[in-house]
Amino acid sequence: MESFRDQEKYFDATLTLRRREITGALLNRVLWKYPLMTLKVSAMIYWQALRLWLKNVPFYTHPEKKVREG
Repeated sequence: MESFRDQEKYFDATLTLRRREITGALLNRVLWKYPLMTLKVSAMIYWQALRLWLKNVPFYTHPEKKVREG
């Protein structure tokens, strides 16, 4: 991302990455480095759902998921 002011660049945010093959060893290292990440994400999803439920926010079923009447 670049931002210019009066045709002069005053901000530049560049992200440079290297592509790496996903191997069993790499996945194993990530799981050891972040062992509770999946649990944390799941817990936060349910925490947000609980907060919405406590606020009595209505739940709407997706129209395609509703049972079709014969």
